[in-house]
Amino acid sequence: MASLVIILTGQRGFGLVISEVMYHAPGDGETLEFIELYNNRAVFEDLTGYAFTNGIGYEFDPGTIIGPKSYLVIARDPAALERSYGLAGVRGPFTGRLSNDGERIELSDSCGQIVISLRYDDDPPWLAAPDGTGHSLVLSKPGGDPAEASSWSPSTFVGGTPGEPDQVRAVTEESTALTLVDVGHRGLYFKGTTEPSPSASGRPTTAWTEVGFNDNPARTLWAEGPSGYGYSNEADELRFIATQISDMPGNYMSIYARLPFELTAEVISFFSSLRADVHYDDGFVLYLNGVRVADSGQISGNPPPFNQSGGPATDPPPASIDLTSRMDLLRPGQNVLAIQSHNASLRGSSDCFVSPILRATIGEPGAGVDPQARVLINELLANSDAGTDWVELYNPGPATVDLSNVYLSDDASDLLKYKIPDGTFLQPGQFWAVTEGMGP
Repeated sequence: MASLVIILTGQRGFGLVISEVMYHAPGDGETLEFIELYNNRAVFEDLTGYAFTNGIGYEFDPGTIIGPKSYLVIARDPAALERSYGLAGVRGPFTGRLSNDGERIELSDSCGQIVISLRYDDDPPWLAAPDGTGHSLVLSKPGGDPAEASSWSPSTFVGGTPGEPDQVRAVTEESTALTLVDVGHRGLYFKGTTEPSPSASGRPTTAWTEVGFNDNPARTLWAEGPSGYGYSNEADELRFIATQISDMPGNYMSIYARLPFELTAEVISFFSSLRADVHYDDGFVLYLNGVRVADSGQISGNPPPFNQSGGPATDPPPASIDLTSRMDLLRPGQNVLAIQSHNASLRGSSDCFVSPILRATIGEPGAGVDPQARVLINELLANSDAGTDWVELYNPGPATVDLSNVYLSDDASDLLKYKIPDGTFLQPGQFWAVTEGMGP
């Protein structure tokens, strides 16, 4: 049974990171592509012999130093970037280009060992704003997993902030991510040759998803094995499979899993958000402490019977599920994340697997919801017969927001159509509206 011991400190333990990427500059601005490194350590980092070895090509000159708590920018065209941003000391040029469709970037040390590996993308759950609108991709949660889209955000301002911190990074500084369930987590699984917890009449129930359910391998058909259950021949899927189930094809269509983890009341009080990322093929239903909290959208039944199809045979992207509103289901002591995965058909499918990952964000108690939600478009009226279209903004708090350098636009190719007047401040809980053709 997994137990968690958490020590909260003022600083996270990350060192050298890729902190900002401008991979799709607007228009024909490929010359303004850049990568920003940040050294969070209290000592300098010697980059002699370091090189970008995947995605782009660039080897740092001997004696290249990045100071403590400092940034270093590498550009495709250093002179163009320095002119555009008023910078000095930009390194480069790097060879190749940053793909607008996403790719893997790798930084290797002088011994050829990969020290940073980042795979960004332009498909959901990655956000669209950095893909050509003028915003860069900013590592807003440096203590989080850089391979996860949830660790990244669009830059606060058009053009990004090469060589200096972005506001979106500053507001998340006191948060860190905690993985509760990951690939390889101790778990128990059940092969779906029958219902795992049938009713007296043989109908499916969700009793198997509850904390007190008897899943003892010595006395039941449940077996123990690390999380990530199923079969596949594809390398991208095999990395999420820790327990191979080779007898599934042609014999049964479903797999059930129970993943226990323990929490204390104090730890739960520090959680500010909760998220599940489910890697799967072809369909799933997810439960937290006996309550259905998510599904893949194409699987019938509540709950689905053990022989139910999981939906069309496709290669779905991972499902990213915000469970912050369901944190009330967490309890001190043992908790159970449970999931059932269903194949599309009994025969003819080349893969079927499920691997849920559960993460919580830790911050000060009462720190609130997503810190990026500092200003929301709360209401709008468009195409009104009276010709008085308007947009309303809202600040959910907890801090006052300065809108002096904020713009409104309905055109991704022109994000600066309307500038909010300088000196406009939005207090927590306050609304602000502007009407077409009129002042605010």
